Amino acid sequence: MRDFAPEDRRNGDTLPCLLVDGLVAGVWPAVDGGVELTAFRKLGKAAWDGLAEEAARLRALLADRDPAVYRRYRHWWDKGLPGVESRIVTD
Repeated sequence: MRDFAPEDRRNGDTLPCLLVDGLVAGVWPAVDGGVELTAFRKLGKAAWDGLAEEAARLRALLADRDPAVYRRYRHWWDKGLPGVESRIVTD
């Protein structure tokens, strides 16, 4: 189950989410060669390490899929998601 902190609730459209301790901490899209992780707030090293490990497993799952499928979500990034930190996890 995804649970959003009150300050992260928007219009109900649920994007692919980063979960940290059971709460939505950010979002991710598949990008060419990897997965882009965008956190809504500063995260500690342990959280980033865990997200990077999960993103690597996700990347393996998505390897045979065209990242263009996820382009429909890009308009949210263009509108200015409240991202504080971003990282791209590659192979």
